[in-house]
Amino acid sequence: MTYGIANRLFPQCLSQSDFVQREKGDGPPSADVEGGHRRHHGDRFTPRAGTLPTIAPSNLTPAEKYRYYANLVVKNGGEVDDKHATVLGLRGLAPDGARHDSNENVGPYNDTFVVLKHDAAGQPEAIELLGQTHSGQKSGPNSGGVAQIQPGSYKAEPNGPHHNMPSWHVETLSGSGEIPCWRDANKNGYIDPAEKQSPTVATAILFHTGVNTDHGSSIGCQVMRPDVYKDFVQDVGEQNELYYTLVDANRPTPGSRSGGHHHSRHF
Repeated sequence: MTYGIANRLFPQCLSQSDFVQREKGDGPPSADVEGGHRRHHGDRFTPRAGTLPTIAPSNLTPAEKYRYYANLVVKNGGEVDDKHATVLGLRGLAPDGARHDSNENVGPYNDTFVVLKHDAAGQPEAIELLGQTHSGQKSGPNSGGVAQIQPGSYKAEPNGPHHNMPSWHVETLSGSGEIPCWRDANKNGYIDPAEKQSPTVATAILFHTGVNTDHGSSIGCQVMRPDVYKDFVQDVGEQNELYYTLVDANRPTPGSRSGGHHHSRHF
């Protein structure tokens, strides 16, 4: 069964209109705003429309932290499913909160991946990992330039070993391996405004180890430092498919959910 934002922790099912109404401040008197986000009843922590996505505050409980990121996925049109791991990518934002220009297409590991899952006891976890949603070099085999995949919602299927570690093949939700992207045509390591006006597609986009310790070996793939990627593989499970929502953390959170869903068991 599909719910807008209900999950095992919050079995009540809120409709989208109820969700948006509370976002606008028309909800119960107990709602208040803290640090650019809205908290409801002391246990719901929702990314506030119009503010930039952030790393979840450190004072949240594990359940609230999971909830914060799950809502961020859903509000950006993504899928959260108890049966599969969900991965959130935050481009332009590192796990320590440091921001960088999202159009940079080379550089160090400076983005964040968040794995949303439930542990063996059924408790929610949100695991933040340092990684790279941009490329790692200025040139590659494609004459059009190195790719930077566009923010959006995808799925990823186990793809076997790549650089001697498990990998996942990123696809659109409809199953196509052609992923919307921009290309660094002038090879300056940056997606310029003119390049953003010429979107195209990339193929063979993977999650894989970044090989290097300081920056990822990537021409558009989603990568992490080898030791961090080892944790990612363990968190996701190398035989499991996953949902992936990539967000530009330097763009405001949408005011309402754009087609996203939270799939959960009924409690």
